[in-house]
Amino acid sequence: TEGDIAKRIKELFIEKGADDISFEPIVASGPNSSKPHYNDDKRVIEDRDIIVLDFGGRYKGYCSDMSRTVFVGKPTKEQEEIYNIVRRANTEAELFARQGVTASEVDKKARDIIKEAGYGENFLNRTGHGIGMAVHEAPYIKEGNDVVLKDGMTFSVEPGIYIAGRFGMRIENIVLIEKGKSNILNKFTKEMIIL
Repeated sequence: TEGDIAKRIKELFIEKGADDISFEPIVASGPNSSKPHYNDDKRVIEDRDIIVLDFGGRYKGYCSDMSRTVFVGKPTKEQEEIYNIVRRANTEAELFARQGVTASEVDKKARDIIKEAGYGENFLNRTGHGIGMAVHEAPYIKEGNDVVLKDGMTFSVEPGIYIAGRFGMRIENIVLIEKGKSNILNKFTKEMIIL
């Protein structure tokens, strides 16, 4: 079940030396993956499912966060195309983030890629949130936030496409603005993972 996977994620953080988790892991499978803030854990994983995994640990007071989308069995052509759109939006927004641009400009960078691909109405959440001692803090990477990014700011970049009742996909990394540029702290692959 989704709950079994979430429980194992928590165990792994402790086994690997984290002090705790930074929030309850999200394991959203099948149609549940179309809900960006899904918080149940009952569904049994099925063949051909898409699973959105969102999790983080706490270490020496600081929080981490990461989302990846994985596939149980070969994805459809449509799913593959959407995954590549989300990955491109994530990568380009990460690289665009730097000292001197605003939080809303980073949001727009990700949003425009998804909009141009025809899925603008399916990008339901903000592009990101600050992270540090709290898992959600300023700066919020969203439309209308004119906070100028500067060295030392750390935040998520997590664009997604969510098709109600069918499936959703999200890719999230944490970006640190360092020496004026984006330093991506998560090192895990963004290549498509098929289980």
